[in-house]
Amino acid sequence: MLFRLLGRPELVNGNGAIALPGAVSRALVGRLLLAHGAVVRRDTLIEELWEERGAKDPVNALQVQMAKLRSALAAGGEDTRLLFGHGGYRIVLGPDDEIDATAFEAGLRAGREHLARTQGGLLEPLARHAVGVLLDRLDAHHRSGASGQGGTDQVRAWLADGPSVLAALC
Repeated sequence: MLFRLLGRPELVNGNGAIALPGAVSRALVGRLLLAHGAVVRRDTLIEELWEERGAKDPVNALQVQMAKLRSALAAGGEDTRLLFGHGGYRIVLGPDDEIDATAFEAGLRAGREHLARTQGGLLEPLARHAVGVLLDRLDAHHRSGASGQGGTDQVRAWLADGPSVLAALC
């Protein structure tokens, strides 16, 4: 099943899209899917979805909405998806299920990892430039009349100060 959270929440299985019965049902599905199959406590759902609505009996309002949601899921052939237990509700996720927001996050993470790996490719030109700067400094050091071990010591000092050299280059 495909669970779409990006945009208007929508559930799609092999039978097509499952019609969710209103905004509260869509909010409940969204909140339950953000838990990735874990139980979301009844009190949490009431606090997050009914606190501002001022329902006279929020527990009953939640039960009514869950009954509507269960009916919608059953009509779409997904009657075992919504469970109550351990003081809350959860949507059962299978190994072939996909939540678009999770897929988006995974793609974003993969993109960041790829970028981090390819940034290493950017270090080579920086390193070449840094070596060029060091060689220029060494040439200037030799032109100034210094020679012998002093030049090597100077290069070692520059290399020890590498982070500040690279910082100056960036």
